[in-house]
Amino acid sequence: MWRALMATAAVALTGCATSRVGHTLRPLSVCGAERTAFPQDWQRHEVGNGFNLALPPQCGPAQDVPEAVHGASRWLCGAVTVSVYWGMWGADPSDEPRPCKARAGGLPIVVTRDGGGAQEAVWYLTGHVHEPTLNAASASAADWPIVLGITRSGMLSGPRGPNR
Repeated sequence: MWRALMATAAVALTGCATSRVGHTLRPLSVCGAERTAFPQDWQRHEVGNGFNLALPPQCGPAQDVPEAVHGASRWLCGAVTVSVYWGMWGADPSDEPRPCKARAGGLPIVVTRDGGGAQEAVWYLTGHVHEPTLNAASASAADWPIVLGITRSGMLSGPRGPNR
């Protein structure tokens, strides 16, 4: 399932990061409102370019870090696998599953979900040439609160990049 979500996200988010944010987001529908807070005992992890995310205390680095041209990181959090991929992304509102737009950590985001289990890929529009997609997946729908807490926890510790 995880590979299917990443393949879908890669197709849905393929493009150029230097396009204007309005051009990227305008055609997308707004994501439904969801409670996405994460517990205070979650720890922030810096993953590059001032971008960080929050993870539950039981998370640890995975041994099998994915290969990616611009970099990637992976953690295991019990049944939830978390990955961050860096690249140049874009969104097409006709892609399946359909991406939608929202905000998290003060940044515009593009969200793509897979229907099976609990899986979500979130592209954070940071304004840097290479931007992160934060992905979390579990085979169990019962893990949605953890997946949402992780995928919506991204934020920048510094200013946005010049490309947005």
